[in-house]
Amino acid sequence: MFPNVLRFSLFTIAFSIGFPLLVASGQQAETVATGYGDIASRIIAAGQESNESWIKLQELCDDIGNRLSGSESLERAIEWAQATMKADGHENVRAEKVMVTKWVRGKESCELVEPRPWNLPMLGLGGSVGTPAD
Repeated sequence: MFPNVLRFSLFTIAFSIGFPLLVASGQQAETVATGYGDIASRIIAAGQESNESWIKLQELCDDIGNRLSGSESLERAIEWAQATMKADGHENVRAEKVMVTKWVRGKESCELVEPRPWNLPMLGLGGSVGTPAD
């Protein structure tokens, strides 16, 4: 019914629609179910026809891994997505150039200076600011 790559996206959409249905209550739930119930059911049914969407998700997560902004694994993920969509018969598949912030981990250290010197294990998070020399 739906192309394979689209099926993965449709599962995400179905989850996005279905989850609010679970947490909504009373009249709000009825309104959401009335407006999206049929569409959500069709999306879920399409996703259940085959496990190809899960195979694609496994490839993306296990073979490519995390995809931080500006990383080599993000570039591999973009190339994989383009190739997968083209192989599934989608037309006009392309990647858009975008500017993103790229954080590169530097040399990190943490030392207790009083009452005695002691090196402490630490991990700096993205955008961390170093302690000034003074």
